[in-house]
Amino acid sequence: PAEREAHWAEQVRASGETAEGVAAFLERRAPAFPWRP
Repeated sequence: PAEREAHWAEQVRASGETAEGVAAFLERRAPAFPWRP
């Protein structure tokens, strides 16, 4: 479990999506995430 959590935390950090989400929130705009489900 700890290894799995560390793995996914690194994936999120490397993706830049968290930074985009925070920037979009602060700028009061919709986030522009690079992925599409």
